[in-house]
Amino acid sequence: MIYELRQYTVAAGRMEECQVLFQDVIDPLFREVGIRPVGYWQPTERDGQTFVYLLAFESAPPGKDLAPIMNIPLAGKLNPVFQTVYHLTKK
Repeated sequence: MIYELRQYTVAAGRMEECQVLFQDVIDPLFREVGIRPVGYWQPTERDGQTFVYLLAFESAPPGKDLAPIMNIPLAGKLNPVFQTVYHLTKK
């Protein structure tokens, strides 16, 4: 099993939009392409703009599994919600 931890800085005032987007759109898309979301968090000790989630993959490198999601029209709409993206991935 391969795990990928992602941390995003969400644009000020858009955390609720981000949470709804992940709940209603992104989570189902992950599951559709075989990516298992382990959990979603918003740290309470931060500025309220940090969104963290953990994904699990059976064996394929995460970049390959995410390709189908990045090709959908919705992917371009995600950029305005996030300011900075950090990836911690097993290579």
